[in-house]
Amino acid sequence: MINEATSAETGTLVPRLSSPGALSKSPGKERRSSASLGMRTIGRKKRDSDYFAVTDFCTVKSAQAKTRSEVNQLMTRELRLRDGCKNLLRAMDKSAKNGNQRAEIKAQLVSIHSNITTLHAQLQKINMQTALDCRPIVTADVNPSPFPLIALALKETIEADDLSENLAEFLEGHYHEKASKFHTEISTLCASRELMRTAPVTDEGRGRIQTYFRQLQQAEHRFFQEDKCGNCVFQWYDAFEGHPITKKSLKLEKASMLYNFAALSTQIACKADRNTSAGLEEAIQHLQSAAGTLQYIREESSLKTSVSTDLSRSSLSTLSTLMLAQAQECIWYLSQKNGRAANKDWQPDGGEAAAVAGWYSSVRESLRQPLASSMPKTWIDMVCFKEVYYRGIADWYVGVLEMAAGDRAKKISGVAKVYRASIVLKGCLGKWRKTMENDPEFADLIEDHLGLTQQVLENLDKSIVESITDKLDRIPAVTGKAMRWATARPDAIINHDHPDLFAALGPVYFFNAMCALVERRSHHLTHTEETGFGITLSGGNPVRVSDVAYNGSAADTGVMCGDYVIEVDGVDVRGQVAHEVEAIFNKAAATTKEVSIVVVVNYDMQNFEELINPEMPTAAAERVDTLSMPSQWHRMPGAGVAFNLAGKSPFKLDLVEA
Repeated sequence: MINEATSAETGTLVPRLSSPGALSKSPGKERRSSASLGMRTIGRKKRDSDYFAVTDFCTVKSAQAKTRSEVNQLMTRELRLRDGCKNLLRAMDKSAKNGNQRAEIKAQLVSIHSNITTLHAQLQKINMQTALDCRPIVTADVNPSPFPLIALALKETIEADDLSENLAEFLEGHYHEKASKFHTEISTLCASRELMRTAPVTDEGRGRIQTYFRQLQQAEHRFFQEDKCGNCVFQWYDAFEGHPITKKSLKLEKASMLYNFAALSTQIACKADRNTSAGLEEAIQHLQSAAGTLQYIREESSLKTSVSTDLSRSSLSTLSTLMLAQAQECIWYLSQKNGRAANKDWQPDGGEAAAVAGWYSSVRESLRQPLASSMPKTWIDMVCFKEVYYRGIADWYVGVLEMAAGDRAKKISGVAKVYRASIVLKGCLGKWRKTMENDPEFADLIEDHLGLTQQVLENLDKSIVESITDKLDRIPAVTGKAMRWATARPDAIINHDHPDLFAALGPVYFFNAMCALVERRSHHLTHTEETGFGITLSGGNPVRVSDVAYNGSAADTGVMCGDYVIEVDGVDVRGQVAHEVEAIFNKAAATTKEVSIVVVVNYDMQNFEELINPEMPTAAAERVDTLSMPSQWHRMPGAGVAFNLAGKSPFKLDLVEA
């Protein structure tokens, strides 16, 4: 049976097997490695020395991140036990025996499901605590924020232990390069990933994710064929359910990293001082950036994935709308601050408040499973309360203006809106105080508006108020309108420029994962007066051998048309054009008369160049002594006719008398 023990650090339930042989061996010391987390590492090659060990970066985690990591580890263990029990039941269903064991395993499954439910509840508490931990510290100079915001928690990932190994193997197998030559580049990429995992809630943290995202895009073109690089495996945990997602696909890595960028932006927005105009503007920019990034994940075809709750299309749409609703809320308070700073008698427009309510209404309507059951209930309550609150104050501001109008119908409509606002705000205030104990400032804000509505209604004749009670349903809701609408902006992550980390490999259009470099050869050429080095170069980046003299040194050593020269006398010429490489040849011809070259064969680029620039033979019609292709290439001396093939194409063979 499975006994339950409580972890002293996290207060979570830890399952233990009473008999190690009942289902599986009792888990030993939990390690953060691919083996301990059930990651498949088929065909991984063990190296005697780790060339790419990275130790010069900080991997300090916050207490909340450590708690989340522990809960995720426990969730992984519970899911394994659940799968093991289900597999045993399926095996036992094929036999009529083992009735007692089947009942025991079913009892164990009940206990496991209970543990998983408990862990889900703990993850919801951690997600709720994220926004509380990101609030600015209240001091003598910093007041509490007047309204709360929802911040997303970061997804957790484990170390990609086999990333450097697979990149090194790809360098040797695909590019025919020594892995040690690119030690710095691979170490930098691995270090950037570790820095991304421990990004702080600052602009520096966003910069870490931006840097790794750009480097990963560069590595994708260089090393990933069909979204995979050998046996490299990535594992991320669902931010809402804690389930581990393990895939070889780079799409999971990119989508999860972009999700963390959006989550970090929401946390920075919560950390901003929203009592000032500058703090509100900062929160608006970060929330719009988060919304744009979430929409980018959802809409970008290369990132579409539905392997987890937080990355499903419906969840991303809801979370993006939520960020825009919060940005519109910040715009509402910013407009109040700027308006009152310019004019003391300035009054807010009820349409602006109705616009905020409209955004929160869209969030509520877009909630779908499984996000609705995985999202903390406090978040859902906050969305609903804010929708009601902003509907109420929209009625209040519009109602006050209509009561001051000269038209009697307008006055009645204004009284009805103020009365409806008092009812809505009163109900919202009571529910907020019961469920949102951590945000008393917003309750005070609701109470202030409620007091204003009640003060106006007390000065009216009771008969007027009673006469409009049954007419509230016929009063239309205030239409949302805004001078400034919240818009999604993904530019912060998408347009982030970064120098090519693997520029030493050469131009990416040629040296990439999809262009197969069939072989790499070295040749030693000798200069002669008759044919020179015996090759003709063209193009550039890298240069291409367009012709090889029949009796030249290049032909004798095995250089062929279509080879690409990447190195001359130890000088890397991948990024040079023909005349620059010819200058190196001319210098060698004038001094040593010898040159060493390294060439590669790229059939994909050869086919591409022949497609865009076909080399068609031209017939020499003006030459009467030009023959067609002979059936016999060699003739015995004295036979009367011989072919001089020196430097000629087989389509142009000149007759000479023997």
